[in-house]
Amino acid sequence: DIPGLTNYTSDYGTGYGATNTDQFYGSQNTTNIVAITSAGQGGYHAAARYCDRLNYGGYTDWHLPNRFELNLVYTNRASLSGLDTSGNWYWSSTEISNYGSWIQSFSDGGQDYGNKSLGTDCVV
Repeated sequence: DIPGLTNYTSDYGTGYGATNTDQFYGSQNTTNIVAITSAGQGGYHAAARYCDRLNYGGYTDWHLPNRFELNLVYTNRASLSGLDTSGNWYWSSTEISNYGSWIQSFSDGGQDYGNKSLGTDCVV
């Protein structure tokens, strides 16, 4: 469980991330997650650490989006060139439990939860 983050444990399915219910946006969630992950460790927080260290496309302010931000990416996917929507699930920084975080399908917009030990997708 990430100190400072609220667990959101209900509302599965399509469109449930349409409003921001998180205490923080993804940039602050990422900061909170990275703060408890020792340098050189990934563990359950590999996606946040990856985003925090990413220097790509001239940007260094990448973060793991919360589930609201991730739903915005999904909603605007047609205008985002290079975004893989072929059935992949993308991770959010919104916790559902000690072991799970919210994920979103980019093939149908569905949201569910996944084990934190998987995945490294980022949004700037």
